[in-house]
Amino acid sequence: MRWRSRFWTWICACLCGGLLAVGTAVVPAVSQIDSATILATIGDAVFVEDDRATTRDTAEFGEEIRTENALAEVEFNNAAIGRMGEYARAIVGQCVEVENGQLLVSGPVNGCLSGFEAQVQGTIYLIDTTGDRGELKVLEGEVLLVPVPGEDDIEIENIPDPVLFRSGEKIFFPGRLQIDRPRFLSGREFSDILTGNLFREFDRPLPGQDSLPQVCRRLFPRYPCPERDRDGGFVRPKQPGPNLPPRRPRSR
Repeated sequence: MRWRSRFWTWICACLCGGLLAVGTAVVPAVSQIDSATILATIGDAVFVEDDRATTRDTAEFGEEIRTENALAEVEFNNAAIGRMGEYARAIVGQCVEVENGQLLVSGPVNGCLSGFEAQVQGTIYLIDTTGDRGELKVLEGEVLLVPVPGEDDIEIENIPDPVLFRSGEKIFFPGRLQIDRPRFLSGREFSDILTGNLFREFDRPLPGQDSLPQVCRRLFPRYPCPERDRDGGFVRPKQPGPNLPPRRPRSR
């Protein structure tokens, strides 16, 4: 049942967070998430549970927000913003459980996928899932990825340790409680997100998005990163450059 899964998720997250706090810097905890309000929809196929949703409708703790051939922007009760792609499903909670599709988050909202919790603080990141498989991409800030095994995971061996990811990195989840090694986004991948429909289709700028072109230029100095347009969105330069990985930080 969902309440049991959320209970064990909460217990494991607290235990892992306590262990990580010893001798290391961790991503701070976020405030309690217990509701999400629909701010905007692109298309009318947006639902809270089984009811068609419109602007200002609210999903309470434990309720599912779902899109079909539509996009949705939601505001959580701590003022963080999430944008859902087409055919996405997410359950509102202290850890927003992404069951399918894309969720773009700006602000202190933890996301859950594939048996992991992405613990954040004011971060801009993208989750893309299909069942227990998925991918997480960090655009700005940091994400502490913590495994949160549930009641049905007691036979899984070799559960990964918590891992910290920073802007410009991505991680693939081949299955439940499984992760590949972290990889760098390419300049083209970063730019595709900024010029994609989760930014392009909404009139209201995403909180913190003004810093993203600067982040892109820092990570990919040889790639022509998107620029802000007059409407507050992002546009591509006329001449695309080489698809190069970011510079690795120098060792000290």
